[in-house]
Amino acid sequence: MVEEDVKLKPMTGNEVGIDLGLTDLIITSDGYKFKRISKRLEKTNLSLKRSQRKLARKTIGSKNYEKKRIECAKKYAKITRIRNDYYHNVSNYLVSNYDAIYTEDLNVNGMMKNRKLARVIQEASWSTLVGMIAYKANWSGKTFHKIDRFVPSSKTCSHCGHKIEKLSLDVREWDCPQCHTHHDRDINAAINIKNFGQQDCYDTIISSDGTSDVGVKIPMRLMKFVVKNESSRSNDLVDDGISEAAWSLAKL
Repeated sequence: MVEEDVKLKPMTGNEVGIDLGLTDLIITSDGYKFKRISKRLEKTNLSLKRSQRKLARKTIGSKNYEKKRIECAKKYAKITRIRNDYYHNVSNYLVSNYDAIYTEDLNVNGMMKNRKLARVIQEASWSTLVGMIAYKANWSGKTFHKIDRFVPSSKTCSHCGHKIEKLSLDVREWDCPQCHTHHDRDINAAINIKNFGQQDCYDTIISSDGTSDVGVKIPMRLMKFVVKNESSRSNDLVDDGISEAAWSLAKL
């Protein structure tokens, strides 16, 4: 344990909303998708699975059992180190480039009851990443805020504030029936998280441009894990501004 004076990071003038996902780890309101590192861990996970099978055949309490138990523990630790290294890089990027970071307050325990998604959710370890972002933002003098978990971030149009009734998990893109804007589900949710977060903190939406990435730089070590996507496109000639009155109604 050492003592260290943590210096505040310079302000950038940028704010971001992040949507946590399973296909991609996080999706930002300015259109960046950070991939999960499941492929990077694939070889280690396969090796761990083989070691666990061998461990199950050993007699509990024997020397061979203890050797295999330690072997499994080391492989678990390796997986954790690889994942945490990636999460540290992602959290450092967010805290360095944005003055305020908004995210959703997920009911992970409730989501884990879905047997089809439980394993993937556990491997994603969202709480670890969110925890890193939270304490680093606190150290650096940045704002970290969680919006209410019942906010309909995915079902609300980030362009006009219209809320649709249903949106199943298999629908990744959709068109707003009111303004006819075509949305990427995850990026639309991230923009909404940013807008709802700003309303919580400032009672207004500071910027209507959900895809601004002025001054934001992706580090080289993260380039291969990041994909840039367009958030939405309008199918008709509609007003590009976000109606704050519509957003106030959507929040209700």
